[in-house]
Amino acid sequence: MAVMNPRTGSEAYDFDLFEERKPTLEEVPVAKKKAVKRSSRIQGRLRVGAVLSVSAVFILIISAILYTRVQINEVSNQAAAQAEQLKAVQSETVQLTNDLASKTSAKEVDDYAAAQGMHKVDSGQIRYISIGSGDSVQVLQDKKTGLLEQLASALTDFFNGLFS
Repeated sequence: MAVMNPRTGSEAYDFDLFEERKPTLEEVPVAKKKAVKRSSRIQGRLRVGAVLSVSAVFILIISAILYTRVQINEVSNQAAAQAEQLKAVQSETVQLTNDLASKTSAKEVDDYAAAQGMHKVDSGQIRYISIGSGDSVQVLQDKKTGLLEQLASALTDFFNGLFS
């Protein structure tokens, strides 16, 4: 068997690898077989656990996506319903504004007044009042009065002016 330099060598030049060898069977001890079985069982369980974990994460992600889509759909439906309600309220507002405008027009007011027995003012019904040549006020005050007395007299004069 030729010894090859591990740094520069290549198995392509090792012709010993191509020679036929007799198969040799070695007996594996029972303890080693049990250890191999146990490790293969553990690896199998780990693989199953990994597959289940990945599946669970995948299912959670799909569920989250579906849930958000449902929420978006519900919000969109609510927005559409609110838009329809807004259109109905705006339409009602226009209708009520037109009704109010028709009821408060000058012709409607005149017709209502005529139905109540009222009529327009004639020129003969207007009376003008003429006041003397000038306005003058005389204040006579004999003695000085206190603040409460002045307030009382002002209130008395005010109410006398209202009822006279």
